[in-house]
Amino acid sequence: MRAKFNFFNKHCFTLVEVLVVMAIGIMILGALFRILKSGTRSAMRGMVQIETTLLARRILQQVRNDLELSCCKTPETSDQDGEIALSIFFKDYWGETKKDPFSFSFLSFPIDCKQEDVVPPDDLAKIENKREPCRITYSLKPSNNPFFKTLTRSEKFKGILKTRILSEKVNYMDIIKSDLLKEPGFDSLVNTGDQKGLPTKCEYFFVKLQLCETFQRSGAPTLKGDRVIREEGVIVADFFDVVIPDFLTQYWKQQPRRFNYHSHVNEPASP
Repeated sequence: MRAKFNFFNKHCFTLVEVLVVMAIGIMILGALFRILKSGTRSAMRGMVQIETTLLARRILQQVRNDLELSCCKTPETSDQDGEIALSIFFKDYWGETKKDPFSFSFLSFPIDCKQEDVVPPDDLAKIENKREPCRITYSLKPSNNPFFKTLTRSEKFKGILKTRILSEKVNYMDIIKSDLLKEPGFDSLVNTGDQKGLPTKCEYFFVKLQLCETFQRSGAPTLKGDRVIREEGVIVADFFDVVIPDFLTQYWKQQPRRFNYHSHVNEPASP
């Protein structure tokens, strides 16, 4: 009598069975690999986004601190009727901007120095004791990576020049000076109603910053013209800030607009 076949007593497998098991295993491993890869990429993207955001905040905070304390060389003489002349003076001398490559230079009061270095002690032998500001320059320079630019900050105070690299992953930056009187509707707003304590003009700086980063360290973003295409693995982050300088704000609030011996600002040499 022929013995009954029992699958569990089988001591070997056919080639078809082995191939089926291998195919099922490959499908399971492939799905697990895709899940792991997707989770890793999402985690890296999140880490890079957080890192880029924190870097942009540090840069904008540094720019804000400098612009809030920014100033300009004041005219030697002025009177109550010199408002128009002073307005033209401030417009021409408040910062020097270059577009290509970007560079913005302005005067500012230094933070990390002694008070007597900025405000000299009274000297009866001098007619006036001018304030001593520093000259700060933000500029974009070519980076080691041809797809990015390097943002540097230079500060020159009493002949000492300090240069620091803020970021090597910058694609675009600009600092624009404007005033609210140019904005639609603001002119009619400030010229109506009770205006006690309200400045007749408000100067401000509009700061624009664009950072680029890739979490595929071996790759690089693809450029098209002057813009970065947001391809897979590339993060392009746009940031902006609005800064109102205290020096010019107080100037517009002052009644009458007159300079005296202690409010003049000296102009250091350009770096």
